[in-house]
Amino acid sequence: MAMKLVTKKLNEIKPKPGFNFRSRWNYGDLESLGKVLKTNKIGSMDPIEVDGEGFILDGHRRFAALSTLPVEERNLLEIPVLQHGKGKGESNLLISWGRNQRQDVSPWEAASVVERLEELGVKPKQIAGKMGISPGRVTQLKTLSFANESIREAGEKGLISSTLYLQLVAEYNDPKYNGKRVCWNDWQAALELKLETGERV
Repeated sequence: MAMKLVTKKLNEIKPKPGFNFRSRWNYGDLESLGKVLKTNKIGSMDPIEVDGEGFILDGHRRFAALSTLPVEERNLLEIPVLQHGKGKGESNLLISWGRNQRQDVSPWEAASVVERLEELGVKPKQIAGKMGISPGRVTQLKTLSFANESIREAGEKGLISSTLYLQLVAEYNDPKYNGKRVCWNDWQAALELKLETGERV
């Protein structure tokens, strides 16, 4: 099923839990944006993109802004929606987000993109080509995606850089530095304890 432009009621689409990978996303003044979108005619705004089941792929901020309007107003809204076929839109949108450098995607967020693309069956070489990055960078981002959630959060807070984390992982995998072969989970747990103090690593 190809993409098609349709009109839907606001309550016919919905955010997909866990899809919006941006951990540092700031929606800003949603109420003002909602009023602007309504005043400037809903039909002229960029379509909100959804998958075959009506889950939002792109346009979370526009949806959130329109949702701030009074119930009686938003129930009457008919908005432009670009609907993808099942199983197509999610991988395409993740790739476009990963390439969207104007959004200042962090390495930790990019790692989430690579992780989800692999879950969708996209091969590493395809990820590299479509995202415009080297196969080696894909490997690095895959390594970042193996980090525990608390380590990722620490990375987003600037407590540990992605570069340093990759260096630490390289040391973990090098028998010269890790002759006792500490268990991966124990190694990450030790790093987590260090980060919990709020101290930069």
